[in-house]
Amino acid sequence: MTTLSYILVILTLGISTQKHVEKQPFTIAVAPWKDTFAVGADVWIKVTLTNTSKEELDDSGNISGRTGLDPNFQYEVRDEKGGLVPKRRFDHPEIDTGSPTNRTLQPGETITQDQRVSALYDLSRPGKYTIHVSMPIPGTLGKSNVKSNIVTITLSK
Repeated sequence: MTTLSYILVILTLGISTQKHVEKQPFTIAVAPWKDTFAVGADVWIKVTLTNTSKEELDDSGNISGRTGLDPNFQYEVRDEKGGLVPKRRFDHPEIDTGSPTNRTLQPGETITQDQRVSALYDLSRPGKYTIHVSMPIPGTLGKSNVKSNIVTITLSK
């Protein structure tokens, strides 16, 4: 086999094993207000959403009157054993109020929001918890979810 044949085989193998990586149309970055919170205190995180696409990103929603959380974000909160932390239960969710937010992020635009995670999750026990946020990609920009980094907080007595 000639040198050229070896090069062609190697290039063919390299191309066939590469994964197609689709660029996400936005990024989500999460940072806790602080590393340690007292048990029973409100747990806040900063969520930064950046439109990295070349199109407008619709970030409209109806902010819950009970939790104040952005409904576009999906939260995953886990305890130190890796178990999902249960969501708080609210009586009569059908009478929940809200405030509509009509918001569009232009290409390259960033918005940072404070989110009170303890309003939706039962963070009443001491220990370490991990939090990350995801958001579905709107249909016009792709499919699947974009996930944030994972942050760790501690709840102490």
